[in-house]
Amino acid sequence: MLRNTARRPAPDIRGAPRPLMMMEGIDSSFGAAMFIDYHSATTSAQGGRAHTIASATVAAVRRNGQPMSVSGINATIAGLFGVPVVMVSADEQAVGEVQKMIGNVEGAIVMRAISFYAGTIVDISRFFELASSHRPDLTP
Repeated sequence: MLRNTARRPAPDIRGAPRPLMMMEGIDSSFGAAMFIDYHSATTSAQGGRAHTIASATVAAVRRNGQPMSVSGINATIAGLFGVPVVMVSADEQAVGEVQKMIGNVEGAIVMRAISFYAGTIVDISRFFELASSHRPDLTP
């Protein structure tokens, strides 16, 4: 939905293998990264659909002994290119994971986990509000 409404859409890279996984295509020309519809790490007991990369084959990813979420891995990759993460939209657990790792990043809690397999969208308008403050061309 957003990709088609943006004046300058982000690249749509699909398939595998991708050496930088979800961040494939990033380089130092990017002004910022926004993580949309993220989830908690495999190690989270409260997050909905909590997994890291592929939960069927990866039990956990650690960096310096600390569990890493996909958002943590992607933030690290973005940082290698000097690209700041400016916002994340997710459930409360995932937003908290990103803010704990990165610090000053805006979070839009747009989902509420009911259980591992169930959740509800709570406030998608918050996502659009934050996203459009960073990219005015993103509209619902």
